[in-house]
Amino acid sequence: MNIRECEQVYKTLAQLVSDHGLKWVTDQVAEQIRIGKTSQREIETLRETRATGLFAETGHPKRLTRGPKETFPVTEDYAPAEQVMLLIDAVEQAVVNTADMERHLVEVLQSDGDHLRVEFTDGPEQQTRSLDGQKATARFASTRKIKELLDSLRKEVLSE
Repeated sequence: MNIRECEQVYKTLAQLVSDHGLKWVTDQVAEQIRIGKTSQREIETLRETRATGLFAETGHPKRLTRGPKETFPVTEDYAPAEQVMLLIDAVEQAVVNTADMERHLVEVLQSDGDHLRVEFTDGPEQQTRSLDGQKATARFASTRKIKELLDSLRKEVLSE
């Protein structure tokens, strides 16, 4: 996938994710892209040495010479393909992996095939959210298709 295609895929996927109520995912990815990635770079240093000969006579007591190489952390921009991969990974974490965790929690809490419903109360308005065993299983099944699509897109991006 070339740079222009990667940029278009990123834009389209980010819009799709935002349109489905997950703007916070795209916001976090955009922030990570803005910050950049950290890598290590070996840089040649300079060392002060005493001047000898002509330099010592002209009043320059020290001069710079090559020093040892040191490794420093540097920040670099993400390439367009890397940006798409960050977004794909974030969507997988937010959608696919959470559905898998929800299904696993239901399996652990459910006993003898009883219908399970767990309710959570959140926020100052005391909003109630529920975890329903049947819905969790259905949600997990639907995320399998999303996982397949994300994996396919990941392979397409990596096949430069």
